[in-house]
Amino acid sequence: MKLFKSFRKKKKTKELDLEDLYEMHKSANPSEPSEEEKLLADVKIPPHNAEFDPETSPFAFIKTTFKIEEDQEVLIAERYYNSDEGLLYYKDFEAEPNFEKVYNYDEQGNLIEEVEISEGQVLTRDVFTYQENVTFHHLFISGELYEVKVDRTTSDGYVEVTFQNEFEIKRKEVKGTEPNYKAWFFDLGIMIEHQVHTYDEVENVTQIETYDQDEQLKVTSTKTYNDAGLLILQQAYEDKKRLILEKNYAYNEYGLVTKEENHDVFQDIVYTAKYEYDKQLNLIKMETHDASGRLVAFNINKFDHNNFLIEESVLSQGVLYHHKHVYEFKSKPVL
Repeated sequence: MKLFKSFRKKKKTKELDLEDLYEMHKSANPSEPSEEEKLLADVKIPPHNAEFDPETSPFAFIKTTFKIEEDQEVLIAERYYNSDEGLLYYKDFEAEPNFEKVYNYDEQGNLIEEVEISEGQVLTRDVFTYQENVTFHHLFISGELYEVKVDRTTSDGYVEVTFQNEFEIKRKEVKGTEPNYKAWFFDLGIMIEHQVHTYDEVENVTQIETYDQDEQLKVTSTKTYNDAGLLILQQAYEDKKRLILEKNYAYNEYGLVTKEENHDVFQDIVYTAKYEYDKQLNLIKMETHDASGRLVAFNINKFDHNNFLIEESVLSQGVLYHHKHVYEFKSKPVL
């Protein structure tokens, strides 16, 4: 495998578009390979191994989904699961053309492969490889490697890197641990912003300061928690002065959110969401209202005695739909 080239710069010296930056990187002398590039050089991509035949492959249960239209049940999806409720196979009958997804896991239950197929052709293939403190995600489109993501835990934080076309295009570096840490964000090797997260134990408030590449403060966000550690207030200010976002949360005795009030001052959007649960703590109802109190979205769910979702009615973006889910078990589900 070719090593991916990385280019690390502090600031732009002039405004460049994406093509200019790629040309600049291609013509420049490559820097010393990063730790992620060195790790990638030793990764072996396994051959395509995710296979599933609904007639012969082992599974624990099937979830079949129907859309209810004028009292007619229209098959729209099938899902096959293993005994750990890991998805093995999915087929979408509603899309044109239909497509299916196949999933493969290792002995520890980690997802190692996801393949999307339509009309007998492999459209995408996601391959996940796990090493100590490192996860690799290779994305293939039409058989060609399109993107690689590397998530690596370090001694004092973690690093997330994305490669495309043999170049490092995105990087996030975090130093420190929750709730006190710093994060840097890079695009094409150029640091575009960084954040400073600090926690006040007395006030039970986390503050997040976001700076641009010129070290100018852009946004200051605060998160306030109650004594149980639940987020009750979230605010964002521009230049520490102008409020641009505020969210308030309320909870029940089980720590489940029951109300969310959202005021996006910047976009002049106000909405309130309310949540209801059954005795088994399943979410059975969610309603969203705008500033005038008008209902703009809802989700109503019905569960069986095993806490499996069997019916749902959804209003989203002005579209109302009803779904019914039917389960077929090879053995009786564990309560």
